[in-house]
Amino acid sequence: PQDTRKNTFISDVDGSAQYYGVRPAQSRKQTPNLVLTLHGASVEGMGQAEAYGNHVDINWIAATNRRPYGFDWEDWGRKDAMEVLADASARFPMDPAKVHLAGHSMGGQISLTLALTAPERVSALILSAPAGIERFSPGGGAWMKSYWTETRALEAREEEVRLNFTQLVFNRVDEHVEALLEERVRMQKTPEFAATSVAVSRCIAGMIDYPVFSRLDEIKAPTLLIY
Repeated sequence: PQDTRKNTFISDVDGSAQYYGVRPAQSRKQTPNLVLTLHGASVEGMGQAEAYGNHVDINWIAATNRRPYGFDWEDWGRKDAMEVLADASARFPMDPAKVHLAGHSMGGQISLTLALTAPERVSALILSAPAGIERFSPGGGAWMKSYWTETRALEAREEEVRLNFTQLVFNRVDEHVEALLEERVRMQKTPEFAATSVAVSRCIAGMIDYPVFSRLDEIKAPTLLIY
């Protein structure tokens, strides 16, 4: 019961069975905190849950966004996140005043959005390299959306991916970056990656179409920002 696992529930959106990843608290002697964590593009819910260490007093709850690697978080994804929070809140002993929201990359943007639209549900924010705090010119945003089509990631050559990883994303070359690069190239050859390519495109469009930078001063929850 203390291992990372999947919990399932029936979605009110369409009656389908959905799941989320759980990394449970390691102690049952106290009421733990509950952290809903939202992944970035090209990440799956169980992978997000497994990225965290074991904690005595934290239940990590990782929404997966309704399919492998998810939709964008702005529509279906946001509904999924709130359904996951409701299901997990009913299953795990918790203090409603200690529901925290964590987001990485594109999941960071929707964490900010949820803190703005449902502030009563969020007691604190943990943001790891979040999208959404950038500012784009109208021309720059339009160019990014036109470049990142729904097949762009699927069509990227290995040389392009390597350049992106080593000079833009991580800005270095070592064994850890190389391992991630190899995994990215492997993923591209799987049938599921077509959905990943769509998710990346829609996440970028959501980041540009639903900016939150101008509203950051409205967020009242204590926030930890990690880069």
